[in-house]
Amino acid sequence: MGSDPPRALAKAFSQPFQRARRRRKETKGRSLPSTVLFKFWKEELQAESNKLAAETGLLEELRKNLCRALAETETPMQAVQHCLLSREGRQGIDLVHDKVQDCLSGESKVIHSCQGDLQEALRCVDAQLQAMREAQWLLRSDEDNKFTALSIDQVSQRLHNHSRGIYFFNNIEKEDPSQSVPETWASFSQRNVQRSQRERSNSQHLRAKYHSLINAATADMHAAWERSNAALGVRLSETTDARNKLQDHYAKVAQELYDVDKQIAQLNRSLQDKLPPLKVAQTRLENRVHRPRVELCRDPPHACLVQEVHELQAAIAALRAQLDAAEMTQQRLLRARSQLEADLKCKNNSIVIDREKCLGIRRSFPVTMLLPDFP
Repeated sequence: MGSDPPRALAKAFSQPFQRARRRRKETKGRSLPSTVLFKFWKEELQAESNKLAAETGLLEELRKNLCRALAETETPMQAVQHCLLSREGRQGIDLVHDKVQDCLSGESKVIHSCQGDLQEALRCVDAQLQAMREAQWLLRSDEDNKFTALSIDQVSQRLHNHSRGIYFFNNIEKEDPSQSVPETWASFSQRNVQRSQRERSNSQHLRAKYHSLINAATADMHAAWERSNAALGVRLSETTDARNKLQDHYAKVAQELYDVDKQIAQLNRSLQDKLPPLKVAQTRLENRVHRPRVELCRDPPHACLVQEVHELQAAIAALRAQLDAAEMTQQRLLRARSQLEADLKCKNNSIVIDREKCLGIRRSFPVTMLLPDFP
């Protein structure tokens, strides 16, 4: 009985150490499920990070295609502006707001609209890429933190009473309100994964949408380009036909003018041929006026001379009337020829503008951006 108090005292001293030893074993035993969870979430984060990186690469490729498509719109826009500016150089009646102007203006609006859509698409893609980079940073940061925490737990799991580097830390066991609990710890990683999944889904939606946008924009610009080319072709054909008719008319006027010039020359010669006989007849009459006294008689020669003068004067008057008429016709034909020359110059100028300056730079559609069907 005398030895009972010492044994009771030893037992009392040993019980706290035994309980601490049991708790340490339990903690070490519970560290295995914790390690499994760490590895599970680390693998989930890594897998999702790889998927997000792959999707980011696809979206960045789409961004390159959008930039290329936007850059390619500059060539048709420059062609349209060149055509509109060149057609301002038309002259006279050809300086009209025709169907070609409507088509070119419409094409300019289509290209401008496509440029606006592509620019808006680039802004949306840039915003989505930024969101995906943030989600990727969260995944990698979470993954790195998991790796760091797992390494710390593995080091802590290997500690024992005789390990080096173990110390007393006062109040370390007190609860820290900033620490997470298992539920919030798991939900944090789950939220990061879910955010990444949402961003991937948004990216896939944008890729499908803007993949179609690039092809639709290319098709719309090509259709507007073809409409303008068709209108230019029709207008060029009409102008060429009008020019050819003017050339035919000009040839006829030139021939008529040549004939009138010949007629005027003949009339002038005929008129000149009639003047000497008139002078002779009038001189004879003048000479016979000076016959003396009774010899100044209106005899048959006098009557013949008078009749000859009248006939010559009538013939000269008729020739002068014909000459006046021919000269008026000549003036009219000269004015017509001058007008035709101005019209021909106007038509030839319009043909050069539409055929050389417009259609000459529009032989092939300059946009080659056409993507294959979205998978």
